[in-house]
Amino acid sequence: MKIITLLLALSLFCCKQVEINESKNIEKQEIAQISAEKTALAFINNYVNYWNENDQEVSLTDWISTQKNATENYKIQVVKLIADADRADLEFDLIEDPIFKAQDYPEKGFELEKSEQNGTLITVKGKGWEDFKLKISMVRENGNWMVADVQTAIKND
Repeated sequence: MKIITLLLALSLFCCKQVEINESKNIEKQEIAQISAEKTALAFINNYVNYWNENDQEVSLTDWISTQKNATENYKIQVVKLIADADRADLEFDLIEDPIFKAQDYPEKGFELEKSEQNGTLITVKGKGWEDFKLKISMVRENGNWMVADVQTAIKND
């Protein structure tokens, strides 16, 4: 009888440990997802501030190059889009913005609409312009969430 009681106590203890570990893992995922959301919002709202306050002293190429929360590949992609527009001798005001993917943008900034795929895909919407949505792809590099791409979101998402 003592052995059965001991085995029962051990199995309950082990089950409780598994529950605690699973709970901690879920908590870590939620914290990581929140961190991805904050990074995405910080990036896109910093970009809004760049345009709202831009007096043309800082070029877009210089701005994107200084962004610590964007991957090097994404920075290269944006710089290439700018260079392609320059080579085609296009006025940047007359074509879509390489990050907003539009000519206009929500001047009040963006807020979170939803986070998917454990924080690797963040959808943001314009404050006061809810139909203006962007999907921000996130990746982890050296333990930090980084913006890997920004695309327009389909309105029916």
